[in-house]
Amino acid sequence: MNKRLLCLLLSFLMLFSVVLTGCSEKTDDEAIADTQKEAAKNTVTLSMYLMSEEPVTEEQADKMEEAINKITKSKFKTRLVLHYYTEEQYYTALEDAFKKTKDEKAAKKAAEQALKEAIKRGEATAALTTTVDGTTAEPTVLNEYGIPELAYPTISENQVDIFYVGGYDRIMDYIDKNYLAELDEALSSSSKTLTKYLASETLNRSKTVANATYVIPTNEVLGEYTYMLIHKDVLEEYYHSTNDTSADFTMLTSEPVKDILHKVATYNSDEFVPLYSTTGDHFDISNVSYIGLDENGVYDNKTFSLIGGTTFESYRYGVTNNYYPYQSIFEERRFKAQVETLIEYKEKGYYQTPTEGKKFAVGYMKGSVDVPLQYEDEYEIIIVERPRLSERDLFHGGFAVSTDTHDSARAMEVITYLNTNVEFRNLVLYGVEGENYNIVEKVVDGKSYKTVERINNNYMMDLNKTGNTLLAYPLSSEPANIRDYQKEHVNYARAELDIGFISVCAEGNLNLEAMEYVRQLSADVYAKMLEIETLEEWQYFLKGNSNPDDDIEDYVGFENLWDKDEILYTMCLDSYSPMGDVYNSEKFGEGSSIAYVYFTWIEALGIYSISGV
Repeated sequence: MNKRLLCLLLSFLMLFSVVLTGCSEKTDDEAIADTQKEAAKNTVTLSMYLMSEEPVTEEQADKMEEAINKITKSKFKTRLVLHYYTEEQYYTALEDAFKKTKDEKAAKKAAEQALKEAIKRGEATAALTTTVDGTTAEPTVLNEYGIPELAYPTISENQVDIFYVGGYDRIMDYIDKNYLAELDEALSSSSKTLTKYLASETLNRSKTVANATYVIPTNEVLGEYTYMLIHKDVLEEYYHSTNDTSADFTMLTSEPVKDILHKVATYNSDEFVPLYSTTGDHFDISNVSYIGLDENGVYDNKTFSLIGGTTFESYRYGVTNNYYPYQSIFEERRFKAQVETLIEYKEKGYYQTPTEGKKFAVGYMKGSVDVPLQYEDEYEIIIVERPRLSERDLFHGGFAVSTDTHDSARAMEVITYLNTNVEFRNLVLYGVEGENYNIVEKVVDGKSYKTVERINNNYMMDLNKTGNTLLAYPLSSEPANIRDYQKEHVNYARAELDIGFISVCAEGNLNLEAMEYVRQLSADVYAKMLEIETLEEWQYFLKGNSNPDDDIEDYVGFENLWDKDEILYTMCLDSYSPMGDVYNSEKFGEGSSIAYVYFTWIEALGIYSISGV
C-alpha cells in the first residue's frame, strides 16, 4: 500500500477511535460525521483580492486557488477564495464589495431586529438560525485517497478579508472610511516575524504618520540613490584612489572632482568627455531640501523652491535638531556655492554626452541601487546621497486586512507567510511551477541563484503588488543577483526629515493661496536659472543689475527678493523664530505661514526648541 495513503488512513482511524470511545451506541456514519465536525471547528475561509497585470482566466484562477490552498489549508486550516482583477477593474470591484458587504450586514441586522420585535408581539416564536458569521459548511468531500477532508465554510461572494491597496491618497481614504483593520497587535505577537523581513524604517514611520499600522508593505524599492562615477583610469592617473583622506569625493562640486574635470578637459579630451549627467538639467545639487508645493498643490520637498536649504546625510528622522533648514535659498551659502561651481562647469563646456569611442570621465546619476551593476567594472562608484522615503513612499502600497474580515488573526497569518516564505511568495507572483514557469539556476561570483523563465503569459502579476519583493526570484532576463542589491537599497533607505508634515499641511493649516504664489515664483526663478550660461550672468542674476548681453531679462535681484517681496517674506518670517512675527491674515488671507506651521510642528515633536534647549 502507498505509504502516504497508509499514513492518512492510520491518522483518520486514530481520530475515529477517539470519537467512538464513550459513544458506542452511534453508528459508524454518525461517528465519522462527528469526527469531521470536531476537526472542522477551526477551519476558516477567507477571500483574497489580487491585482493582476493581465486578465487571469477562470481556469488559471482555479489552478492557482488549488495550489495556494494546498499550502494554506495544511499550514493554517484556512481556505482562500481568490479574486483577480486588472488595475483598471481592481478598485471598482474592491469598493463595490466593501459596499455590498456593509449593505448585507445592515440588512441582516435590520432583519434580526424586526424578528425580535415580532417575537415580543407574539407574531414569531423562534430566532433566525444561522451559523457563525452567517456562513454554511460545505458538504463533505473525499480527497484522492477516498478519505474525508475537513469541511470549510462558504462565504459571501462580496466578502473581503485580505487585499492589496496602493497609493497614499487611497490608503488615507480607506482609513477614514474604516475599511482597514489595525494590525499592530499581530505585529507584536503572532506576526512578529514580519519585522525581520520587512524594512523597519517603513513599518515604524508609517505607524508614526497614521497612528497605527494599517498596511503591510512589500519591501518595494523606493526612493533613489545619487551616484557620482569616476573612471578608474582617470582616478588612478590623477588621484590614485577615492580613499585618499585628504581629498573630498562626496560631492560633484568638491575640489578634487573640480580638479579632475579640469585636467581631463585639458589633457584627456581625445579619450573622455569630462562630465556626463543623466539627471535632466545641469544643476546637480546634492543634500538640498525645499519647502513648498508641487504643481498639484501638495506639500513637496524635492521641487525647487525659494524656501529651503542644505541638509546633512547623517540626519535621521525624529532626532533633536535634525530637521530641514528654513530660509531664503539664496541666503544659503552652501547652496549658492554649489550652483556657482556647476555654472562654471557649464561655462567651460564640461557637460557633454559620451560618443562612440569616447567615454565619460565623471558621471552623475540618480537611480536604484543596481545602477553600479552597469558601471562597476570601469568606474569607481561614489554614493552622494542615499534614498530618503517621503510620506507618500511609506504608503505606496501593501497588503491590508478588512475591518469586516471573518478572522483577522488568520488573515495576518496568510499575509505573514506571503512575506516570509519563498515558496508561497513565488507561487503568488509567478503561478504554478512547471505550468507557468521553470526555475533556471545561475551562478554569479561563485554564488548560486534561482531565476524564473516563463513558459507562457497565462499568469502575469506585478512584483511590487504580490508580497515581499526581496523573496521573489528574478526573471532570467534580469541580473541573477539583483535582489542582493535591492536588499541593500531597502535597508539603507531612510525616512525624510519631514515625515508627517504633509498631513499637517493637508488639514488646512497653511495659507495655500500664498504658497501657490511662492510655487509659481519659484518655478519662474528656476527657469531663469537654467538659462544662465556664465558666472557673469549668475552675478547679474543674483544682484539684479542690468545684463549687458540681454540674454536674460527681468532680473529682480534674488539676494534682495526676500526683503522686497512681502508675501514671500511673510511665508518665511524670521528664519528660525516662528513665534517672532504674527502672520497678517487680514492682508494675506486666512491660514498660517508655512514657517509658523513647520516650526510649531517640529517643536511639538521635540525635534526643535525655540529656546535652543
